[in-house]
Amino acid sequence: MIVDVLEGIGEGGTGVASAADRSMVAGQLRRAQTLIRQEANWTINRVSTEVALPAGETAIDWPDDTGPGEIERIAAHITTNPQYEWDLVGGISTDDRSLWLNRSFSPSTFCPYKYDIRDEVIEVGPASTQDTTLRLEYLLGDEQLTDPGSRPRCDSTAVAMRAEILVRNIRGGDFREGIPLLEATLARYLDLIKPKQGGAKRAIQPGRAWADNDPARRGNLSGQRHWAFRNRRP
Repeated sequence: MIVDVLEGIGEGGTGVASAADRSMVAGQLRRAQTLIRQEANWTINRVSTEVALPAGETAIDWPDDTGPGEIERIAAHITTNPQYEWDLVGGISTDDRSLWLNRSFSPSTFCPYKYDIRDEVIEVGPASTQDTTLRLEYLLGDEQLTDPGSRPRCDSTAVAMRAEILVRNIRGGDFREGIPLLEATLARYLDLIKPKQGGAKRAIQPGRAWADNDPARRGNLSGQRHWAFRNRRP
């Protein structure tokens, strides 16, 4: 990706850019990745992992490959009974802890049911009387981009465009003349690809085009159906 950015500013030939320039571009690529990664929940960035939670335990370590606020869901199932899985609710209150510690709550088969995050630890509760498996769904953190073949954890084209804008701003002078056009192009590109990112709830629904075109499937049914649809099922 360093070559992509250097070519964008006219220094992509072999031996044209100095080692200092290449290092500067690499730094701006990492910065650009951080900025672009905030633009959407990139599909390529979503992962799911399982963590064992022994009976009686209430805490697991924070995943090393993500950051605060990036965990989207925590679910659980009894390790010996993976057929049934339930979602944990975020937020453990003082009343919750008091209830659990004073044993006013009798743990059932389906525990824990709440979680909280602090001090690089994910706390869950109440403690289960059986071994439990937690499933974490979260977004990966930034890739270090230290190797020539490494790719960012978001759209690489958008990262290269943002990095070129940053490099042009650092260079100043005539380099900055191309920034407005690049900004507009990047904004348009992000508008086109962001709706395609994220979870399945954003995916295209089969038959959606038919539903949108058929007046009988719309919310407003006060008008007569168009002749082209009168012999079709609603």
